[in-house]
Amino acid sequence: MSFVKRVFSIDADLVPPLFGIGRHLILDIETTGLDTKEDIIICGGFLDYKTKRAYVYFLPDPLDYPKFRRFLRNTVLWYARNRYAVWAYNADFEKSFLNLPDDVVRDLMVYRVFLRTYYDEEFDEEYDSVDYYLAKMSLVAIDIIKVYYPKIYLGKEDNPVVKKLESYLSDVLKDYISSDRVPEIYYKKWLLRRDKQAIDTIIHHNFVDLFLELWILWYMAQVVYMLQDALKDFAIRKFGYLPAEIVRCLHDFF
Repeated sequence: MSFVKRVFSIDADLVPPLFGIGRHLILDIETTGLDTKEDIIICGGFLDYKTKRAYVYFLPDPLDYPKFRRFLRNTVLWYARNRYAVWAYNADFEKSFLNLPDDVVRDLMVYRVFLRTYYDEEFDEEYDSVDYYLAKMSLVAIDIIKVYYPKIYLGKEDNPVVKKLESYLSDVLKDYISSDRVPEIYYKKWLLRRDKQAIDTIIHHNFVDLFLELWILWYMAQVVYMLQDALKDFAIRKFGYLPAEIVRCLHDFF
């Protein structure tokens, strides 16, 4: 097969503790743009939580794109058929480029939630309202690793595993490029100059995205666990009943 393949094995200490959760796959693709009709996928990666391995594939020749796209799509469907939950950040992007059914890929997208104060001139009073906006993936994941995991989840920062994780994160982010630079590097450094460093740069970017997105999945699990506890507490204190559909939805979420 005329694709470049790299395999990354991740130290168990660097993987978030998803207790009782096994068959999960993180999917991430890099493209030349946002138009599914005009642009192509140039790199695609999969991180298997069960095996703690990431597989990243690079497309050297754009003429092989139909075959490359078919390979990535079939790989996703294979995992789905084998009862993996497939996740992607902004899943609609992956689903549109790979023409995947809506129920195959689940979304890791995160909203930034904040309280905003508004002034109502008619009633001459202020009121608070909760607002949401879509958050940048890398910033969310880094916040989770550096702040939420050690300070809130563990309740301390001097855990040796945390220090190991922070050191690893610092190392992988040194050569991490922003997503908007990927197409330029592919065109100018790879297609025009055949600079093999371009392959390493793009593959590294994709792997880091997969690793960061895994931590967002872990955070999502914490939110669901907290919701389960909060609903039980609400039912006990308030009325004693919970809708079966809500309980089933949260229980089966992972």
